[in-house]
Amino acid sequence: MIQKFTSPSQKSTLAKKIAFENIFIPEIKAYFKVIRTDFEGFYASTGQAISMEEYRDITLALIKKQYNRVSKVFKYDLRKNEKKQDETQEQGEDRLISTAIIFFILTEAKKTTDFILQTNAKNITEAIGKARVVLFEKGIPETKQAIAKEASAILKDKFEGRTQTIAITETQLPAEASKQIEANVLAGEQALDDFQMEGLAVGGVIVIEKANKTWRARMNEVTRPWHARADGQTVRLNQPYIVDNEYLKFPRDASLGATAKNIANCYCDSKIEIIRNLLD
Repeated sequence: MIQKFTSPSQKSTLAKKIAFENIFIPEIKAYFKVIRTDFEGFYASTGQAISMEEYRDITLALIKKQYNRVSKVFKYDLRKNEKKQDETQEQGEDRLISTAIIFFILTEAKKTTDFILQTNAKNITEAIGKARVVLFEKGIPETKQAIAKEASAILKDKFEGRTQTIAITETQLPAEASKQIEANVLAGEQALDDFQMEGLAVGGVIVIEKANKTWRARMNEVTRPWHARADGQTVRLNQPYIVDNEYLKFPRDASLGATAKNIANCYCDSKIEIIRNLLD
């Protein structure tokens, strides 16, 4: 039986991502409001910045929640419109995909949490320093309360600026990673490099006739020139893209060393094409 798996249109993919971002944005705003309010009260009382370690659990929960709900939709990106196959094959593949995605979420959510907390701490330190400068320029005494109030206002602007970036970037990651994991399993590849999976329990042989992915840039007025140049780049499924001399397994992937210039605020996606033959 010949099966052809192809990613949905870029328009459809983008619409789903933006919908998930819009769900995530109010949650990020509420998260930052808690930190800013706590900071202002604690600094006004003690003259000390709050420790970000106290927010590790709620940060991790915030990220895992978004990764989970996005991956539940995008892990069916290729199979959604394909005709039903052998039930044992299908169940086995879904088990592998779901297990690999859980492993991915647990691993990547911790990394993202670390990065967000480190950036929060940096923002707070910088806000305190800027608050002191503002108070000096205004001729206002540097009391704990005055510094806390001014720094809180500075943090509000900083956190608002980060909200959209986090929403985009941390929607992109689980979406594109889930697509890649699904594709890897369907093509008989390793789901994740560091995730060992058992073979599928099937009664026949799978012949992979095609397994490619193509970089699709959004192509609007804010598209990075190097992402526009990458548009249409096609590689084998198990090979990375090369974008501005950096390697990415999929848009937003940082596992091969890609930096913020390639992953922050990115709306690119992979168009995946797989043709396989299930032999009896």
